[in-house]
Amino acid sequence: MMRYILFSLFFVVCVFCQNSIGAQNNQNGTIVFEAYSISVDLRPLDINELTIFFDETAEQDSNNVAAIENLNRWNIFHKVDKDIGYRIYFEFYADTEGKWQFDFVYDAGIVSGVLIDQKEVFFSDMDKYIDIQKPMVKTVALKHGWHKFEFLALENCCGSPITIRVKKPDMKEFKVISDKTLQLRSITQ
Repeated sequence: MMRYILFSLFFVVCVFCQNSIGAQNNQNGTIVFEAYSISVDLRPLDINELTIFFDETAEQDSNNVAAIENLNRWNIFHKVDKDIGYRIYFEFYADTEGKWQFDFVYDAGIVSGVLIDQKEVFFSDMDKYIDIQKPMVKTVALKHGWHKFEFLALENCCGSPITIRVKKPDMKEFKVISDKTLQLRSITQ
């Protein structure tokens, strides 16, 4: 009887450990997509004001996604895609040092910007509609190691889906940013 109890206890502990390990693995390699309910009184004038706007906004939805392709509020949260602040962030490993290219397809009626390692890659306070036929491409020189990526945009009407792609120095073509094209890990804000 004692042997049966010990075996049962060992089995339960093993199952618990396996579930814990699986949960930890599931938390790695995440892209966080957040959509905020917005009302903009003063248009952000620079990337710092834009970041502060997101940090101070209380109402938000948040979800992890596997790839940044055709993301909008309806696709992810099944909520109306208007008057929204979009924020997408993740941490990725640069296994190849050199010039990395990112291309962006999105709609932002108020303001948009990108930070890598808290440094501005671009910022625009103009109405932007960037089509899949002619994406906006930005180049960033990266060293080996982990880097933090953050896309921010405010859209006051019916935003189109957001797609962000990457081309590493050793790649011939752009690929959608995903847990397959980049080594990702979860980050906390």
